[in-house]
Amino acid sequence: MTNAEIDTESVPSPEADSFISVFNICEGESVVLTYTSHVDKLRFFSAFIRDGTANGDRVLYLYPQKEGEMLQTALLKRGIDVKKLEKDGTLYLDSLEKFFLTHGRFDRDKAVSIRLNFREESRKQGYSHVRDIEDVGGFSFLKGKWQKYIEYWAASVWNDPKWAVSPDMIGKVYNPFIVEVTAVDVGAMGESTALDFLKAMGNGVVVPAKSLDLPKVKTPFSDSLSLSHLQLLGQKILFEISAASDYETVIGNLAKEAAANAEPVFVFTHLKSGIHQSLSRELTAKFFLTTSWVKNPELTFENETLLPAGESAAVLESLEVVLKKYVHTNPHFVFDNLSEILLKYDLQETQNFIKQVLEVLSSQNATVIFLFNSQTYDSETVSKIRGLFKNRLSYEKNGLILKIPKPCVRTPAE
Repeated sequence: MTNAEIDTESVPSPEADSFISVFNICEGESVVLTYTSHVDKLRFFSAFIRDGTANGDRVLYLYPQKEGEMLQTALLKRGIDVKKLEKDGTLYLDSLEKFFLTHGRFDRDKAVSIRLNFREESRKQGYSHVRDIEDVGGFSFLKGKWQKYIEYWAASVWNDPKWAVSPDMIGKVYNPFIVEVTAVDVGAMGESTALDFLKAMGNGVVVPAKSLDLPKVKTPFSDSLSLSHLQLLGQKILFEISAASDYETVIGNLAKEAAANAEPVFVFTHLKSGIHQSLSRELTAKFFLTTSWVKNPELTFENETLLPAGESAAVLESLEVVLKKYVHTNPHFVFDNLSEILLKYDLQETQNFIKQVLEVLSSQNATVIFLFNSQTYDSETVSKIRGLFKNRLSYEKNGLILKIPKPCVRTPAE
């Protein structure tokens, strides 16, 4: 049986929600998201909208008409001031039916014109990006005739050099001003029809789509510690591991839990680590990878940044950038691993680095986990490293054991 106690003096408000770009979409990219009816898609769309409006972007969101009331409620619940944003023009909400149909008939030219005018106006008004979300559901607004939507997508006007860098419909096809999401309810369409649609989007080749369907267990990491998700948020934990332990699975559960709650995970590790390989497919995981190949931070993919090895200043600067951009989120940080840092610095330098990281990440909504192979160091070194953390987690034969230096009061589970 797993034992777990944790310092819960400061637990974030239940209203706290993420507004991270949870889909790992980069500038200029057009992507397809798939989902089924059981997924809380509005949690993710709300996060995408909040991220955009908080960072100087303008958002256009098209949704199935029958979901209008539910959408308004979901956005307000997650702290999005819909009336204010609509009034100042930052947020444009419209139903698929109203946007695409004229007197009940599909009007491709009208839809194209509105979209292009929206982009042009947004650029002139000084927005950083345009974020388009088209939640087409199961194409009920077209009575299931998704082929008409393909005609709209394939219109040659989208290849205007002013906006386009590629003639493809999916991928890095726009200039960096545009970020575009098409969300499809594959459950409502049926597997065979959905496959035909994705193939048509790729001009004969099934396009790679990102799925919003997540594991049914939304809190696998917290559950393993007998905690609620809220009790986990904001904690700073030293995770003592051994080379033989299956610690990648534990961190993988943390990443799955973050994804299920539309929260980002930032992993600091080296380029060829097991953690990098095991988490690379997780929806919300973003990596800072140390390597001797670069002298300055360098973005290589939408979710990967290379950092110069042995440069603690680069790590701290990256943390500050992340916190500034995602100030209203519940971010999770994983540092893999302290043992490697100790090889490059002496104990005092390592302690100073950890203290600096914990100071930068002192916010109550930032969850931090440091991995440390304590079995390879003398008792004095281990004791000093442990002294920097209130909470210590170890992966043992009987499961995850969370230890604290003194008793504390636990808050009620969520």
